[in-house]
Parts: sequence; structure tokens; C-alpha cells
Amino acid sequence: MGFFGALRGSEYLTPSASAYSPRRTCLRRHVTTDNDALTLTIPASKTDQTGKGHVVTLPRLQGSACPVRAMDRYLAYTGHLPADLPLFTLASGSYATISWLNNLLKTNLCSASGKLTTHSLRIGFATAAAATGTPNQTIQASGRWQGHTYASYIRGPRLDVRRACLAIDAAHRRDRRSH
Repeated sequence: MGFFGALRGSEYLTPSASAYSPRRTCLRRHVTTDNDALTLTIPASKTDQTGKGHVVTLPRLQGSACPVRAMDRYLAYTGHLPADLPLFTLASGSYATISWLNNLLKTNLCSASGKLTTHSLRIGFATAAAATGTPNQTIQASGRWQGHTYASYIRGPRLDVRRACLAIDAAHRRDRRSH
């Protein structure tokens, strides 16, 4: 969800494992799914300090990385929790924080020297979108970036990023055929 929604960690995680502000925190009641999409209402964010809110809609995708299917499974597993708790509440009763998710990403997806954080998901979205030729204004709107800030999130020359994405995709398809 963080990647496909180009979300800031603070838009879907709590600042503290034990406390949260219902006016600024993404709660369970702020997310819905249906056959076509996941809809997330972000109550407040870095660029929305007044708390007007913003709605992010993510489409249902094919494949195992679908954010809608992942959210459906998560909501079914945690369906016993009240709607006014933070969206991501751990089995221990603590709330998922940016540092918790950063540690999880580092532990499970990085080499010892690698660095992967919630911010990397946002960077990855902008970079992948640019690599596919997505128009700049669409990238900017998708990430709720103001001005030209979005451009600093696009890493590598667009053509090189596109080639890398195509090479990864081709390798993945070859690997799937060999199994």
C-alpha cells in the first residue's frame, strides 16, 4: 500500500506504538475495499496540516503484489478490532510505527549494507512511474507532491530505470517459466 499509494509513512502509521491522535492518524474505518479498489482516507498529512483529508484509491491488480488483496487479507485477520483503532495494530496491541516498519523492511528485504525505509517506497513509486512514461503531472498528483518536489524522488535517468525494470521483469518471467 505504501508503494502503490506513494504514501508517506506518517500517512498510514502512528508516531507512537502506544498513543495516537484520531484526528491525524489513519484508522481502520478510513480504509475500504471492494471488487475493484482499495480506498484510503488520509485524515491529515505533511502537506495537509489543517486536516482536510485526502482520498487515495488504489486499483485491484493482477499478481501477488496487489494492495487490495493484501488489505482484504489483513482486514479479515484483524476484523475483531474496533474501527477507531489505528489501521495497523500489531498482535501485541501496539500500533505500527514508521520505525517498526523500517526495521521490518531492513530485516527482511535488505542486505547488511542496504537501506530500505518507508520513504524508499515513495521514491520507488515515483521512479517506477517515471520509468513507465507516466506523465509528470500524474506522478505529482499521485504522491500529493507540491510544486516540482516530485522530481527529486525519481532516481536515475528515466531510460536507465526503464531498462532496469524491463530486465527485472524479463528475468522474473524466465524464472517463472523454469519452475
